[in-house]
Amino acid sequence: MLLWLDGAQNRAENPNENFAREFLELFTLGQGHYTETDVREAARAFTGWGVRGADRDALEFSNRSAVHDAGVKTFLGQTGRWQGQDIVRIAVAHPATGRFIAGKLFDLFAYPDAPTSAVEPFAEKFRATGGNIREVVRAILLSAEFSSDQAYRARVKSPVELAVGTLKAVQSSGIPEWTWRRLRRIGQELFSPPNVGGWTAGVGWLNQQTVIERLAFAAQLAHAPGETISNEALLGGVSAAQVRDDPGAVVDQFLLLFDDGRLGATARDVLVDYLRIDGADAATTRFAVVAAQRLRGLVQLILSAPLSHVG
Repeated sequence: MLLWLDGAQNRAENPNENFAREFLELFTLGQGHYTETDVREAARAFTGWGVRGADRDALEFSNRSAVHDAGVKTFLGQTGRWQGQDIVRIAVAHPATGRFIAGKLFDLFAYPDAPTSAVEPFAEKFRATGGNIREVVRAILLSAEFSSDQAYRARVKSPVELAVGTLKAVQSSGIPEWTWRRLRRIGQELFSPPNVGGWTAGVGWLNQQTVIERLAFAAQLAHAPGETISNEALLGGVSAAQVRDDPGAVVDQFLLLFDDGRLGATARDVLVDYLRIDGADAATTRFAVVAAQRLRGLVQLILSAPLSHVG
């Protein structure tokens, strides 16, 4: 943040408000709970904060007292010779911060656009624990809201969630090299967010290009997964005879693996029809090849379904 938001240029003789503004808007109080005066006073308190080091990947925090504004500031109604850490303390203790951060966490772990009444208990947990994120997350995960029907598959998976969940489902021994390229194309490169606000969320992950790339991810996993994924794991250990004798049971097995078995009946019937191979002898080599191809196609179709992209 200090690099992106000109923290190194924030000096007593010429305060830069970028860091202070984003700190208040994106990471603590949220819009509407502070004034322009609060931004200016916070910027003064943050003067002197910067980074040092030649390696951009190994920078260290630097607090340069020589360029810090040591004067009196009034921030969120409190007056003193505040420094940067004081601004953080005062902002975190403000009631709006508990609601803002609890709301962000609730969106992430439960469901988006929750009413204030649903979020307030977790905001209170934030305040009661002095801003302990672990305790807030614990409270959300143990809540009735987390286990409610409203929370079930209420969020669009991030690219990383999509990739990791799918690779775990097929028992991948590692992360195939091609995964990193796909993640970038779908819209998320780890440790390289697009801006100080981080990545998008929810339906923001979806646009014409990223949806196409999500489908390409499904196709590559099904047909060219790489050496970290065995054919047996990818195809669920299903034999050609099982495909012949009970394609419905095979479809249900894969739906349970990838989608908790929640796909609608009509869509399931389409998958069963796709997998069914009529008039073939399961003992022949040709049938075994066709069955394996259909199973890969089944994996691709399931991973391409909308249900596979929400969680």
